[in-house]
Amino acid sequence: MTKPLDQDSLHVMRTGRSIRYIAEPKHVREVSLIGTSDFAFWSDYLGPERLAPVRCGDAAQVMIIASEMRYLGIRFTEVSLGVRVALAAEGRTEGMRLLHAFTSSRTFAWCERRFFAMPHRWAECQVSVQIPIGLSVKAVNRYAIRAEMSSVARASTRERDERWEGPVFLSRRCAAEDTGLFFARLRGHTVGYPFLSGDRVSIDGSAAGGVLRPLVDSGFSAKEWAVRADATHGRSKTYRRTAVLKSDHAA
Repeated sequence: MTKPLDQDSLHVMRTGRSIRYIAEPKHVREVSLIGTSDFAFWSDYLGPERLAPVRCGDAAQVMIIASEMRYLGIRFTEVSLGVRVALAAEGRTEGMRLLHAFTSSRTFAWCERRFFAMPHRWAECQVSVQIPIGLSVKAVNRYAIRAEMSSVARASTRERDERWEGPVFLSRRCAAEDTGLFFARLRGHTVGYPFLSGDRVSIDGSAAGGVLRPLVDSGFSAKEWAVRADATHGRSKTYRRTAVLKSDHAA
């Protein structure tokens, strides 16, 4: 599980202003599938962006997060994929690098791309916080992601209120590009379960235009489920990275 960030590690805002969250839907139903993948793969992948994967044992940590929520009167489901990272220059400011995201709302998919420079695309997304716990993404009548917990009885790995807050980095095409990031936070009662041999997860690297290929090529291996039946999510506007992180010395 990614560790919460304290305010010192955020290095929040060159201007000294606090983060303002422009959207904070409540009563979110969320299932996260947390796993590991090849550390060297992500080191090479993220190097040009001056980011580095955070080491989890000998591997990098990758998360698939599926959330069902209501915002502006619209109920939709979003599935996002990210790898836990730190700024390569100083190794302390931790966050997530957003790899891709899918949403069941065509309207929100367009708005995310147009106004927030986000990598969202429309797909049929589903999540279940009840038995059978699971998530799925279906794009152009083809499953890109399917994950489901089996009915095998298991003890929880943790059960407590949790909170995470930090920067979420967006892609940039070269080291010289000053790309965006936004700040996110989530909180809610969390129940963790181990990923057992009877559970299933499939990722089609060629579906959805091949956007999931890095997860397949990096050897993603699921380790844990995290379930929040009543969470709160928050998100800021999109900022330029060098404008808000004091420790970012990107060109």
